Amino acid sequence: MLVSKSVVLEFIARRRMWRLSFNVSTQERLHHPRTGVWYASLALLEQSPPTWVDSRLLIPAPLDPDTDEKDPVAARGIFGSGKARLRPTLSMRIRANEQLRGRRGGHGNDIIVPLDGAEAAGGLGGLQYVGCPYIAADETLHGRLEARLVKPQAECIIC
Repeated sequence: MLVSKSVVLEFIARRRMWRLSFNVSTQERLHHPRTGVWYASLALLEQSPPTWVDSRLLIPAPLDPDTDEKDPVAARGIFGSGKARLRPTLSMRIRANEQLRGRRGGHGNDIIVPLDGAEAAGGLGGLQYVGCPYIAADETLHGRLEARLVKPQAECIIC
């Protein structure tokens, strides 16, 4: 990220082509964070039908390499390896305020979520700092995008 200012993942799901990217804002633009701020972006690629999106990006902490896989308490984890995780999974909501439309001629209505600060966006703001415990020793980041293609509902504050 320090060199390229962008990490892009393109994938196909639900008959649509998607782009999830992490970027560093390099110039002042409308609907983008201020210069130097990291942000996540979710977009539909060209020729994809429009859709609503209500999703969460989940980033689990790397596995603790010192934990014995045979530890019965650690083996109850839902991640399948049986190793303990030292920290909670980070979660960031990514939702569209309008139907997402495919990019045409380089333009589209991406969903932009700033990551400006350690507590921002469900804790994902800390990813930009050296020594972040969610970046594995081999400098990889593992995550999962869970999405529903429906119009987002307001979150219930008092239920």
